[in-house]
Amino acid sequence: MADQHTQSKQFNDAFGLGLKRPNATRWNSVYLATERLVCLLNEQDKEEFSKVCSKLNVPRFTDAEVAFLTEHVAVMKPVAQALNSLQSETKMFMGYLLPTIMILKDKLQHKCTSAVVCKPLINALNSGIDRRFVDVFNDREVIAAAILHPKFQNTWAHNQAMIESGVQHIRYLLTSTSTATATSASATASSSASDDEDFFSTTRRVPATSVDILSQYFNTQSDETNSICAWLELKELFIRLNTPLPASAASERLFSCAGLTMSNRRSACLTNSLRNWSFSSRIKHCKVHWTLVCTHELCGTVDSSIGVISVCCAYFGLLVITLTIGSLVDW
Repeated sequence: MADQHTQSKQFNDAFGLGLKRPNATRWNSVYLATERLVCLLNEQDKEEFSKVCSKLNVPRFTDAEVAFLTEHVAVMKPVAQALNSLQSETKMFMGYLLPTIMILKDKLQHKCTSAVVCKPLINALNSGIDRRFVDVFNDREVIAAAILHPKFQNTWAHNQAMIESGVQHIRYLLTSTSTATATSASATASSSASDDEDFFSTTRRVPATSVDILSQYFNTQSDETNSICAWLELKELFIRLNTPLPASAASERLFSCAGLTMSNRRSACLTNSLRNWSFSSRIKHCKVHWTLVCTHELCGTVDSSIGVISVCCAYFGLLVITLTIGSLVDW
């Protein structure tokens, strides 16, 4: 640890920027460390960089190695951007997953035309993405979630067959919902309807069909999330399909924080103290966000805060685990 601290201090003193160390619990840590190194190699004085390497008694980078690292950072940049987007806890929905992957594949394909030494890396990334997400691209629920987000609608994929399958699934869900609602309403009304009401029943307004609703939605120009509230049926489907988060990073951060709290030295602490240390601030955080979710729902708007519901579920799950451990300790 002392050697790493000394090396970072040497670079910080010489260039005003220290080196970054990769972290096993951060998805983009290797990329960020390599990016900082390439920044120092390309933007700082090479002679000064060589002097620092000599002081630290480490090998100097050759021109071929610098070229490889530079191209590696350029290739991995869209991957890091995609990961940063998907692991966000706010303004993130399940509907972002497939468009993000599609954009990432397009960017990688564009990089392949100019790559010199990293073409095998690009091919491996594309193959890994296809193999990992083959089932997701066939999941109509995930496709529909992307279509129902005003930012993407039906223009985010080149495969029109996939878009059409998602649109058909949305129509099916709209039809199922409207049929169930109409059946319930007619059953309630039939028990108390009078002859006069039956006489004027033909003048009642016919509700818009799923085709009309989707046509209106696709013609809108707004990409704001709350624009979906103009159609109550689509808003309900949006909440249903887009509430889950597309990545587990939020839960991982929670368990990482709890792991720092519940260390070996606290194995003999009282149950109440363990609960207070682990969850006091977290539960308050959950309540605040849950209030925001309910407020937006009652006001008739859809905000990305509903994605916090998944994080709240993770908090609740970890709370149950801790309460179970506390009960065992008491026993």
